[in-house]
Order: sequence, then C-alpha cells, then structure tokens
Amino acid sequence: MTKIFIIFIFIVSQNIHSQYLPEPKLRQNFPVELESPRSIEMPSAQFYDLDNDGCLEIIFANRHHVHIIRSNGENFPGWPQYIESSTYNELSIGDIDGDGNKEIIAASCTRDGSIYALRSNGDYMPGFPVTFLYPEGVCPRGPTLFDINQDGKLEIFFTTDYKVYGLDWRGKVLPGWPKTIPNGFFGTSSPRIADMDFDSIPEIFISAIYTDWVDTTSYFMIVCYQPDGTI
Repeated sequence: MTKIFIIFIFIVSQNIHSQYLPEPKLRQNFPVELESPRSIEMPSAQFYDLDNDGCLEIIFANRHHVHIIRSNGENFPGWPQYIESSTYNELSIGDIDGDGNKEIIAASCTRDGSIYALRSNGDYMPGFPVTFLYPEGVCPRGPTLFDINQDGKLEIFFTTDYKVYGLDWRGKVLPGWPKTIPNGFFGTSSPRIADMDFDSIPEIFISAIYTDWVDTTSYFMIVCYQPDGTI
C-alpha cells in the first residue's frame, strides 16, 4: 500500500528581494495522508470554492478516486468518489448545466474510456458516466469545457486516440460530432477553444501526430474545427 501525502507549505517574506527566505511553514492539519493500492501518477490539483464559504477546496484525481479536500485538511462532504478506471488527466471544473453550482468532470483511461460528471456533493450528473468502447474510447484527453453554442451551459470536448468528441451537459453527443482526426493521425492533446478570428464563433483546436514506422519519421499537425464539427 503506497501512502500519498498532500503537503501545503507557506513561505512568508516581507522583502521579496531578500537574499534569504524564511524557513517554510506547513499549514495546520497538513500533510494529508491518502492511501493508494500502488504507485500513482497524480495530475495537478485545482482550487475552487465549491461551497461559497470563502475558502478554496483542493480538487485532484488519484488513479481510481477523485478527491476534494477542504482548506483544513478534511474531506469535502461526499468525497472521495470512486472512478471505475484509472484517471490520469487533469480534471475540469465548471457549471455545465447553468444552475450556478460547479461540477467536476473527469476522463478515465482504460481499454474503454469514460467521461464522468459529478456534482459538488458527489452525485453523478444525469446521463453520466458516458463510456466509449474500444477503439474509439481509449484514453480520452481533456476534458475541455466551453459554451460553444452560447446557451448558458458548458459543452464537454475531448480527444481519444483517433477522434474528437463534443458532449452536452446531459452526456449526449453534440450534432456533427464525433469527428475522425484526418489522415490517420493520432490525437495527442486535449482540445483548446478560442475565437481566433474575432468573428464571435469559437474554434476547437487539437494537435495530432502520425509516425511512419518504415522510415520512423513523425509528422505533426494542428487541426481546427468549427462548432458544428467541420474543418
């Protein structure tokens, strides 16, 4: 059993130009000890005030669990939550249904990939998890949240090995999606979304790679999609 520690260290200095910094101080009630069945790869933590109490919660994935830790080191009510398969990706946090409360979106990585959406109390959102069977669902990368159709709710975009998906807040695949990455290229990034040409229509960007195993040459490309899935 591997023990994982969440450590908060505070450095206080009255002079940022000082040659010497004071000795770091651990925050009270930290480190927090977690149990893991074996060694893990843990994405970076995120910080949100989920209950509007003026303090930030610490939100992160740990293989088969998603954790939310209060600023005092205690578990947030309803957490941790078990995830069926391994979670290596960064979590996304946003109000996907437009009700004023944040949801936590996680992508799990296994032969069949899944997207999870959970309320701040640990309950699943209706329609989730969404599972994509092999070979389309291997290791979803993302998820990225964006109100692509400007309806006040956030859509969920992510890449698998060979496809790009868009889901609505109920877990339904958006019209025009998924899209196969062109020319047999392999998706390597989570989607990035921005209005690049300032026409009030956001674009979805992914990076992809193709390797010719005969001459071992690799080719990279950036693909830009419109909200309806066209290139």
